[in-house]
Amino acid sequence: MSYRWVALVGFVGMVSAFSASTAIADGYPARPYAYVEQPYIGWTGFYVGGQFGGTWSAVDWANINLTGERVNNDARGFIGGGQIGYNQQFGAIVLGTEATLNGTTLSDDFRSLKSPTVTYSTDVNRIATVTGRVGVRPASGSCMPRLAGRGHM
Repeated sequence: MSYRWVALVGFVGMVSAFSASTAIADGYPARPYAYVEQPYIGWTGFYVGGQFGGTWSAVDWANINLTGERVNNDARGFIGGGQIGYNQQFGAIVLGTEATLNGTTLSDDFRSLKSPTVTYSTDVNRIATVTGRVGVRPASGSCMPRLAGRGHM
């Protein structure tokens, strides 16, 4: 029975020795790590998104109705909406456009102290914008400094 163990250990040792020398015999050094392909980061394509947050206005008018009355109408509320856009990359230059539409609860009233029948109101229900952009893609590609022009409706 002990001969079987000796034969088994000898067989495993010889297989291990020959397989290790066969792996080194090709003349190539062992790779320290596997090749990992770097992902392509491009800015071309459509996108959609959403946002939400708070909004406020600070309205402070002096002498609005030539009575010397100061009107202070400070409103605050919620804003939320979405955007859709498209970017096209030409080498390192990125051109794009984006449209947004937001709904708000921004509203407030100020009743005149000198003329109680007069009320000054702030009421913003929607904000829509269209934006064009020009950007330069850096070598890393993960962020893009840009210039944007915005038109409000």
